Amino acid sequence: MSRPGCSAISSGGEGTAYIPLTRIREAWLRVSEAEKLPVGLSAEVMVKLIKGGFVQGSTPAPHSTIINMLDLLRHIEETAEDPDFWTDDRLERYKHGM
Repeated sequence: MSRPGCSAISSGGEGTAYIPLTRIREAWLRVSEAEKLPVGLSAEVMVKLIKGGFVQGSTPAPHSTIINMLDLLRHIEETAEDPDFWTDDRLERYKHGM
C-alpha cells in the first residue's frame, strides 16, 4: 500500500514506515533574515530587485519586506548564465524600481 506524498522505507521486518516528502515551491523570508543567508546580497540589494520586478517580494506591513528565496536563487542563476543580462533598461529598473 502506498500513501500519496510519502516514501515507504522498510524498518527491518516490523512493517513499513512512511516518510513524508515535501516539495518546496515557495520559500518566503523577511529580507532582514534572508540577508543573513550565504547568498552574498544585502537587504538593500534584495529590496531593489523586488522593486525592479526582478524577484518576487512584497511589503505586507510597514517596515516588513518579504522575498521569495527560490525566485531570488533563480535570478542569481539566470544572471550568472547571461553576461548580457544587465541591459540599460534593466539597470534603470534596478536603480529606480518599476
